[in-house]
Parts: sequence; C-alpha cells; structure tokens
Amino acid sequence: MNKVAKGIRELKEGEQVDRVFLVRSKQGLVTKNGNPYVSLKLGDRTGEIDAKIWDRADDLSPRFKKDDFIRVRGVVSSFQGSPQITVRDLDPVPPDQVAVEEFLPASKRSLDEMAAAFRQIADSVGSPHIRALILSFADDEAFMNRLKRAPAAKGMHHVYIGGLIEHILDLVGLARDVVPHFPWVDGDLVVAGCVFHDIGKVAELKYERSFDYSTEGHLLGHIAIGYEWVSERMRGIPGFPDDLAMRIKHLILAHHGELEFGSPKVPMTPEAFVVHHLDNLCAKLDSVREFIAQGSGEEGESGMTPYHKILGRYLYRGPSRIGGFIGSEGGSEGGNEGGSEGR
Repeated sequence: MNKVAKGIRELKEGEQVDRVFLVRSKQGLVTKNGNPYVSLKLGDRTGEIDAKIWDRADDLSPRFKKDDFIRVRGVVSSFQGSPQITVRDLDPVPPDQVAVEEFLPASKRSLDEMAAAFRQIADSVGSPHIRALILSFADDEAFMNRLKRAPAAKGMHHVYIGGLIEHILDLVGLARDVVPHFPWVDGDLVVAGCVFHDIGKVAELKYERSFDYSTEGHLLGHIAIGYEWVSERMRGIPGFPDDLAMRIKHLILAHHGELEFGSPKVPMTPEAFVVHHLDNLCAKLDSVREFIAQGSGEEGESGMTPYHKILGRYLYRGPSRIGGFIGSEGGSEGGNEGGSEGR
C-alpha cells in the first residue's frame, strides 16, 4: 500500500522526487516553439504542487488521466517563487495499491464530532419550525454521511474533507457572538442562514478522489440545489409559516451578497446582511490562512507570499510566521510562537 512519506509542503527546490501523487488536473499545451507539453497539478493530503512534462509529453501523457494515481520521478524547481516539479518519468499506480486518505486534505476535527455538533444546533434555536427543519437534515443518515465529507468549495476556502460542515459550525459560532450586539436581528433566522446557505454544495461538488463540480453542480449550482432541498423539507413540516419560509429562502438566495458574485438576490433583510458578511469573513480568512501556510513567497525572507490570484494581492506573513503556519500559540509579539489560534 502506497503511503505519502513526505508531504508536498516539505518538498524543497533541487530535491529529487520519486513518489506517488494524485493527479488533480491535467492539461495538454503547446510551447511557443510548437512543442507539446503537459501542465499538471499533483496533490496529497498536505496540498498540491504544479508540475510540467516538458520532454516525452506524447509518450507519458497517454499513461494517465485526471484523478489517477501516478508515481512521478523528477526534480523540484521554482517558478515565480512557487515550487514546481519537472517530470522526467511516471507510471500509473492502481487504486487498490493506494491509501486514498493520504491524498485528500481533511479537517483536523473529528467528522463524527462535527456531525454531532451539527445536530445540537437544533437545540439552540427557539423556533420550533427552524428546529424541525434542521433536524430533518440532521436525522437523515444518508445526507449526513455526505455532509461530513463534503468540502466547502473547489478551490477558495475550506477545501478539504469535512470543510463544509466545519464552515457551517464556524458560522454558527460567529453568529452567536455577533447577533447579541444587534437586538433587532432575529438570531434563529441567522442560524438558519448559516446552516442552509451552502447546503447544496453536498451535491454541487464531487469529493471522492479530487474536488470538482458534479454535473448537477455545473448545471444548477449550490444555491439552486440548496433552495430546492430546503423548500422540499419545509413542505414536509406541518404548519411551516409562509413568511418564515420566504425569509429563510431569501437567506440562501442572497448569501453571495452581490449580483455580480452570482447572488440571485442582494440581501434585503438584516439577517441576510449578517449571514452574507459572516460567510464572506469566514471564507476569506480561511483562504488567507491556507495561502500563508503554504510557504514563503517570491521575496524569501521578506515575509511576503506569492500573488494570490483570487484575492488579487500579495499577503504579508510577518517575520514570526516565515516557514510556519498561522495557528500556533502566542500573539503578534509571540516571537517564534507565531500568530493567534487558527482554524
């Protein structure tokens, strides 16, 4: 059984590589001189790394496809401040010879404990109808088995097994801290929005070997899927108030905040504003945490990361974070102890 002896984040420039990776993406391209090459993203549970097949592309490319496991022989180089593997040779590896859990990143929290915490959310709300709606999902074993494993996104935030349920629990925790400062905001509605805003991602995404969109995800998207699922469950709860149903559905439809960001509706209730901004905060900070944790950037000891394409900026890691993660104990003056509590 092939296991990952050394994580991708530990690979150094100039290091020889001879190990198994999961192929997360594959694209056949042509150089300016007209020579074929293959651009790859290779992954394990610690992250992913770019790779290129410059020589023998026509020979090596037919041996594998996306989501295959391959044994790569090559060398680690650097391109624009980020590590990259130049592949010299490779062989396909049968799935039954691989410990799949070694190749997908996963939450550090127990999936079963998070599932139990998800169910306990129902006990924290006063509205009997919202409680019944949450329990209609929490008591569905087949659904919960999928929710426990789903990532929260393909590439932006909480991109790991258990990422979606962790994101939901984080949002509910944030809501409990924030809502008491605004007594005119309905706390039960905010909790409902935190629970259901991304629920459709359970079906929008695929997460068996790599993280990608399902056919349903491509054609419908998680907002439409979640809206449909929640509406169906509401209809199964006797006496579910029409106004409450409408307000919860609005939370799902408006959580992206702006029309240009894929939101069918902009927030039009206080609760929708809260859910949108908490969701955005939680997602952005997880993306920042993950990017900073990946390693030093182009300027080496300057403490800057490579350019973050989605956020459109470089990020400053700070001297105490060079070579490490946000999340170790200690404050901003913690020296080698790093930053504050992470995920």
